[in-house]
Amino acid sequence: MLNDAAQLRWQWGATLAVGLGALVLQAILARMLGPSAFGVFSLATTVAVLLYAVQGGGYRVLLLREGVRKTPGFPVKLDMFADANGHVLCTSVVLVVVCLIVGGASQSALTIPVALALLANAPRIVANLYSADMLSRGHLMAEAQWQMTSRLLPFVATATVALLGGGPTSVLLMLFVSQAAVLGMLPGHSNPLRVRVGFAPLVVRASAAIICIDLVTQLYVRQSMVVLYLLDVVPVDIGRYSLLMRLLDAYLMLLGPLSVLFHNQFRMAGLWADRTIKMARDIMLGAFALVAVAFAAHYLAGPDLLAFIFGEDYRGASNLVPWMLLGAVIMVPNLLLGQCIIAANQEWAYTGIALLVAMVNLVLTIYFVKQSGVVGAAMAMVLTEMALLVAFAWRVFLK
Repeated sequence: MLNDAAQLRWQWGATLAVGLGALVLQAILARMLGPSAFGVFSLATTVAVLLYAVQGGGYRVLLLREGVRKTPGFPVKLDMFADANGHVLCTSVVLVVVCLIVGGASQSALTIPVALALLANAPRIVANLYSADMLSRGHLMAEAQWQMTSRLLPFVATATVALLGGGPTSVLLMLFVSQAAVLGMLPGHSNPLRVRVGFAPLVVRASAAIICIDLVTQLYVRQSMVVLYLLDVVPVDIGRYSLLMRLLDAYLMLLGPLSVLFHNQFRMAGLWADRTIKMARDIMLGAFALVAVAFAAHYLAGPDLLAFIFGEDYRGASNLVPWMLLGAVIMVPNLLLGQCIIAANQEWAYTGIALLVAMVNLVLTIYFVKQSGVVGAAMAMVLTEMALLVAFAWRVFLK
């Protein structure tokens, strides 16, 4: 049996491997598709990510939270895994059908890419449910191994299609097929693909709150892409902006295992326990060091580094980098404070804050995009993160 430090090293190793794989994949897609086609790919996946919360039903958070410590009143014999799979299956079918009907009526070129991206969500969600179940049981090493295994095939398959000259639709089709194939690697003894459609009132209320949290959070994070598209920003600029947003996603992915550990520590010991405070301090220092390295790289190389990694067409994204890195700094305490609110069973408080901040972000994004294009979207993101920090801090420390 490995100790906590050894298991955490496995988690970090897996996250670094997945993050590096994601970075390489984004570089390949950006280079091979070009900014315009990459913008189409990003728009389709952005819509899918916005609806990921509806498909996931909040069950990943519930599996993780209830595995650490049961909420009083939750059904003892509840098969949450089966209910989660049933929810994913039903919502995915409904959303894809609605997408095809609405998209067909409007004859949108995004209809098929969005439908494929929604289909690709479903197996990824099931794989993440299995990860949450393992994390809640403290099986960090096993989860790290599953994390690497479940990501490898989709990375290789989608990169291969792009390298062979496939467009956004072909890449998304392969993403769905490869992620569905990954589910065949799940261990059969625990029957993780069992499905049940059921409704336990207390679970439904908690699930609805977490769906709202995820949906509003993703709306806030992703709506800038939709605004850029609706305001007819040049597709090349949308592609450049979307690339940097995906790099921010990779950065948050690196912090993912630590935020889960912080959530568990807070839920077991509370905010003011010495170990909780030390963990929060160490996470923030590590994240800030990572951003400092990125700042240094941008100062020394700037546009040349972007052109070298992603292609000459992305050289023009360098003016977005300082704003994105400033946002990355503010995101760290926001991530930890958000975990505090969720761990304390205050899902609806989180939802209210996130909804208010999302509306603020929408207004700021529209205003600044009209003034400054994609740079305005980045500015709106930074200002919104500041507002979120104030709101979260008020809820955790003063409320």
